[in-house]
Amino acid sequence: MSSAYIHNPDQEQLSLDNCDKEPVHIPGHIQGFATLLAADVNLKYFTHCSENAEAIFGKTASDILGQPLSCLFDSKLLHDLSNTLCLSSAKFQRERVGEYSTDGEVYDVWAHLSHDIPIIEFEKIQPSNVGQSQPILEVRSLLTRLQKIDDLQKTLDDSVIGLRTFSGFDRVMLYQFDANGDGEIKAESRGPHMDPFLGLRFPKWDIPNQAREILKKIPLRMIDDIQAKPVNLISHHSDAPPLDLTFTACRGTSPIHCEYLGNMGIRSTMTLSIVVNDKLWGLFAFHNESPGHIGPNMRGAAELFCQFFSLQMDQRIEKIRNRARAVALNHQSLLLDAADKAQNIGCLIEDIADPFCQLLKSDGLAIVTSAGVFQHGKTPSVDEIKTIVETFFLNTQENIVAKDSLAEFKLSDTSITGALALRLHQTTQDYVIFFREEALISLEWAGVPKKHIVEGKNGPRLKPRGSFEAYKQSVKNRSKPWEHGTLISANEIRLALVKTDTVLFRRLSQKEERQRSIYIAELNHRVRNILALIRSISRRSKETSNSLEAYARSLEQRITALAAAHDLATNQITSGVSINSVFETEAKPYTSKTKKQLFLSGDSFLMKSDAAPIFALVVHELMTNCVKYGAFSSGEGTVHVHVERNLDNIKINWKERGGPQVLAPAKRGFGLGLIEQAIPYELDGSSHVDFHHDGLNVTLLFPEKIVDDIPIAFASETEKSEQSNLTPKGIPRSVLVLEDSMMVALDTSDMLQNIGVETVVTSATVAQALSFIKAESFDFAILDISLRDSNSFDVAEELDSLNIPFCFLTGFGSDLDMPEQFKTKTILTKPTNLMSLRNEVLKLYTQHIEQKL
Repeated sequence: MSSAYIHNPDQEQLSLDNCDKEPVHIPGHIQGFATLLAADVNLKYFTHCSENAEAIFGKTASDILGQPLSCLFDSKLLHDLSNTLCLSSAKFQRERVGEYSTDGEVYDVWAHLSHDIPIIEFEKIQPSNVGQSQPILEVRSLLTRLQKIDDLQKTLDDSVIGLRTFSGFDRVMLYQFDANGDGEIKAESRGPHMDPFLGLRFPKWDIPNQAREILKKIPLRMIDDIQAKPVNLISHHSDAPPLDLTFTACRGTSPIHCEYLGNMGIRSTMTLSIVVNDKLWGLFAFHNESPGHIGPNMRGAAELFCQFFSLQMDQRIEKIRNRARAVALNHQSLLLDAADKAQNIGCLIEDIADPFCQLLKSDGLAIVTSAGVFQHGKTPSVDEIKTIVETFFLNTQENIVAKDSLAEFKLSDTSITGALALRLHQTTQDYVIFFREEALISLEWAGVPKKHIVEGKNGPRLKPRGSFEAYKQSVKNRSKPWEHGTLISANEIRLALVKTDTVLFRRLSQKEERQRSIYIAELNHRVRNILALIRSISRRSKETSNSLEAYARSLEQRITALAAAHDLATNQITSGVSINSVFETEAKPYTSKTKKQLFLSGDSFLMKSDAAPIFALVVHELMTNCVKYGAFSSGEGTVHVHVERNLDNIKINWKERGGPQVLAPAKRGFGLGLIEQAIPYELDGSSHVDFHHDGLNVTLLFPEKIVDDIPIAFASETEKSEQSNLTPKGIPRSVLVLEDSMMVALDTSDMLQNIGVETVVTSATVAQALSFIKAESFDFAILDISLRDSNSFDVAEELDSLNIPFCFLTGFGSDLDMPEQFKTKTILTKPTNLMSLRNEVLKLYTQHIEQKL
């Protein structure tokens, strides 16, 4: 295997890509501390088996593969396994099934679904774990202690000390990742004989991107011995694809990672992922110089600790955000006062420069507007500033971009090396940029941070470093990095400036002129399109009419609806308008009564009267474009509109599907320009248009203050229909759930309440269910067929005798002979989802009501 230090950038990128593509999630083998089995999706027979299965079951893998699960598992384990796999959480994490005893040994059994394939792990409970204190209590004490510490560094130090005491590892470290992906050891607890790593940095390529994604999905990863021989997985079918072992505890190791650990002198390891706001914030790394195994109880307690620790980090970040918000709000009131006299936001530079530069620890500030470039403190030239903002936001939708090196711009003042730019609006050229001067930065790395390439079987890859001795690196032509807390403060500053800019814009006479221009342009635009619109209405009416009279009536009604939509956009509205009504009114001329094409979902709001006209114009342009070029230009297309609260905003998602392929236009026309600009300018919100290949996607966001919760009296036809579905005629008021798995019962109860059921009563046994039926009146029931020691047919007979509608629920591997009187009953398969459950309950209960009538 040849190797060479990198000189070729293309080879360097190729090696990084190859590392990222290493199939660590499908290694084809496991670690020997566990035994793994997999079954078919119906839980009928074994499809995969690890080679070490004979040590537990006394049968070889070849004797197990293709056999029914009952050849190894008793009825209790089969039942518990089926219920465990029915949990909704089993699709994204391991769930404990219980304990399994054989030949005097006790095993912990865990299961989950990997792409719907049931995977079962058996792990021996070590004798050394018997009688030990409950790990959960130790973790609880540690978390309570950390919660009371205000100082962040003290929190990190105490956490690694506590985890090392708890786990018994030789070394525990806490990495924190920076914006570039490099990691730094922020806290460390180690044995006295070990070299310190505290303060050292590790390059981002030490942890490939694919491994980082897995670290986000599973909070804990353990390797008990990097030198242990891997245990191969054998498949019943030779051509079966490899199992995805992402969520397994015993997933096999990567040879490259083991080589890396071996170079560090490590024999066993464990990591805990710290995930904050769905991002990998850092991780705890546990290292042992000898083989070491942590039992499932201790690992579970460690996972729980890490989840709560992640929440604590989130709370600390939120405190930083709140402090920044308080500073921004304090200056915002001053800005709003100053805005009464300013002609544009650039005129406010002297009011905002000093406090905001101090908050972001910057040396200069520039504001770029259509009126010019305004500067304060240490900044590049005007032309250089314009080039910087154009480059920063050239290919991104982000509103904040930060860099600690501006070498690519070759600035005339080489002392300016860092910039943080804020875009105030997506549709205008208004920016605020903070600058930093060069800082003398010294980084201390664990080993020389150079990429060393070797030729592997899949091409060039990075070779793990052989030395981790501290290496100091002096970095020139860079500013201090823009810290995470600084970026949070920058976002609060941006929001304050956006609000100030909006107040300015509204105050000036330009708003009235611009609004007048919009309405005039809209009038001209509609006149140009009116013939095309009438032709479209005529064609769609003809398709659904079977006589000349019906065609004339339909055409007249649709033209009237189109006129109503125009009136909505131009007339003075005094009572407000339902958001859903706007969409329904605009869609009515183009959609068929026999085939639903517009789907509205989410929350219902009443748009305030002063905001309704501009919103109606936007919806009209969306619908017109949809008819001319999008989903409604064909008879098969659909539009899905979802409205929801999003923090302090109202969010509307428009998705077109089933129409012709969508391509971004080469030139922005008036209609598209109105969609993109009207909401930001007129309603203090934002608008984003995405020309997705499946159909146009549009996201509108505007402040909550311009809407009210919709009264029933003002509800649209869709909203009234949805409300009627939640009455006793559409949804049963009370439902009995017979289910012996607590978690499945809770999941089912949550789904029933989500679809409008007022009362859900759960029962785990037949006797309890019968007593409930005798004592209470139920409108509907859901019965798990296979219970722990019996079945639910006695309850079904009682429900039938009382004329109470019900359906059955069954899990993996259920194969019971149904009594003749129940063979026509609906059977839902666990795990069910909200839509399936809602549809079946609605259908069955509605049929029952109609039969009674």
